[in-house]
Amino acid sequence: MIERNVKNGRLKKEQVIGKKLYRWINNWNMERFFSTSYSEGKFVFSKKEEKIKEYETIDGFYVITSDAAEECLNTKELRERYKSLIQVEQAFRTMKTTTST
Repeated sequence: MIERNVKNGRLKKEQVIGKKLYRWINNWNMERFFSTSYSEGKFVFSKKEEKIKEYETIDGFYVITSDAAEECLNTKELRERYKSLIQVEQAFRTMKTTTST
């Protein structure tokens, strides 16, 4: 959309092009996937294919981080504790929705 507007002459000023570009980038958090360049009446972008492929390999995975020492919780125990939170969340949901008579 930005490229088309610049090409059609609707966006000419460098400051306006930059403002629209960074609004889009910040909204969608896409800066790592595109290289951009703009100036007065010009706008060029390209996809960073290697970065896109890198993120495609981990799409759908999640990472659990902890500040617990390895001696206290190993990776398997940490993962099991994290998964057990589902039961805690379900218990709270039940308590909130159950009414006493």
